[in-house]
Amino acid sequence: MTTELEWLPKGDWRGYEAYILGSLAAQFPGVWLEPDARLPGKKSGTMRQIDILAHARESVAFECKYFSRKVDVKCVETVLGMLNDVGLQRGVIVTAVGFSAAAKRRAANDDCDLQLELIEPNRLSKYQQRGAPLIFRAPIGISFGLVDGWTCDTELTNAPGGAVMMMYPLGHGLQSAMHGAPVIYANFLIKERGDETLAELAAPHQADIANDHPNYQFDIEHRMFADRSGTERPCLLRIARGSPQISGIEYALYVDYGVMAVVLVLCAPLGAADLSKVLLDVYRDSFPLDVTAGREEA
Repeated sequence: MTTELEWLPKGDWRGYEAYILGSLAAQFPGVWLEPDARLPGKKSGTMRQIDILAHARESVAFECKYFSRKVDVKCVETVLGMLNDVGLQRGVIVTAVGFSAAAKRRAANDDCDLQLELIEPNRLSKYQQRGAPLIFRAPIGISFGLVDGWTCDTELTNAPGGAVMMMYPLGHGLQSAMHGAPVIYANFLIKERGDETLAELAAPHQADIANDHPNYQFDIEHRMFADRSGTERPCLLRIARGSPQISGIEYALYVDYGVMAVVLVLCAPLGAADLSKVLLDVYRDSFPLDVTAGREEA
């Protein structure tokens, strides 16, 4: 079994922490997970940093070690000292490459409950990628921004009726994301006549939502939004939600690229905060390409 994180650039410890945060969120829905937490040291008199703090009946500190070698006893003692300083009894050290024998013995022989966990890249889907998502259908392609702490998934790209691109938080696979995490997907919309409006292109999807969720209401806004190049395009932003909520809120952004349109849809789970800005940021960080010529569109 490989322990090399081929999906992360060398030294990308922030990416590893984001992946662990996503893994924990998938395992413990409803638990408040605070990344880059700070707690006051009772003995040191200074603020101590914790990679991820799980706020529960008994809080747990998670330390993520993206090392090229095994975690040693010195690292374990450092974490034990931090736990003792901030008054926490439980901690977890997470790594991708394992622990030395001395580190394991030291963790097992202390008053603090310190667990050692090995999180390897085999939890990742082979379809996931860390780079910015690029979708294309001649004559245009779109390179979108990637949400911080998310991954891009292409598993359904070639499936009949499948989205050409999906994004969701690191730590999830496609199925777990679709059943408990915010998910963004993108598709091209072909203008069969050539002069369809965004409202006409959006109508079939809206009718499907209304049929499945008769209690849902639609907030629709027509705006001009600019992408990374500063080019403004006609957009339709639609938010579908019901009271009471049955299956969360759906945000959809339709963007007119002339010969065709692109729809970005964000499906938010029940109880999620307003995520419309996330969807807009993905578009605002995008830029089009002329895939027939292999160059960025002017």
